[in-house]
Amino acid sequence: MSRLPAPGVLVSAAALALALPGVAAAEEGRWRHPLPGAELVGAFDFDRGTPYAGGQRRGIDLRGKPGETVRAACSGRVAYAGRIPGRGLGVTVRCGALLATHLGLGATSARAGAPVAAGAPIGRLGASGVLRLGARRAGEPHGYVDPETLLDGPAEPPPTAPPAGLRPRPRPAPEPVGTRPVRRAPASAPAAVPAPAWAGVALLLAAGSGGAVGVRRRRARRAASAALAGR
Repeated sequence: MSRLPAPGVLVSAAALALALPGVAAAEEGRWRHPLPGAELVGAFDFDRGTPYAGGQRRGIDLRGKPGETVRAACSGRVAYAGRIPGRGLGVTVRCGALLATHLGLGATSARAGAPVAAGAPIGRLGASGVLRLGARRAGEPHGYVDPETLLDGPAEPPPTAPPAGLRPRPRPAPEPVGTRPVRRAPASAPAAVPAPAWAGVALLLAAGSGGAVGVRRRRARRAASAALAGR
């Protein structure tokens, strides 16, 4: 007699069965860059209120190298693969509620009705080197959305140079320590002595020499007087 599974096992199996569709839907909603590292040369610009106005862009333009591998932007099923008038070859993938369109291909390896995973090769970039990636809600002719908001990271923006008047001036490289010569202050010349000062010094010397002569004379006189007194 076979044993029935425990109630807890049944609950876990039921929860897993309910979770699987959600996981599949989440995987299906993930978008990846069709040209990893490509340069964004055209941003999304579309107004649903005036869908036929000129100058609008219903997708984003990515610049790569001609012949570069183009990858599916999302997981789903190929809805169309072939030539599009005025746009070369293109591949459209149905990804849940959205349609991802890849335009500007030079060659395609996808076929209609086949499943495709996000990041899988679907063709090669055409001679223009520009891929137009579009995203539209299925069943809405003008339900275009910005594909860049669906990708797993923004495309690399084109480099912009600052205006000529705002470009920073190059700074001179600092001199290595010890190479700059040390500047010393010039030695100061002795101060000049004014002429009256020299005259005063001469008088002092003369007076000093005269005083010494007078002292010697007085000593001689005293010695002579003492000699006469002793006789």
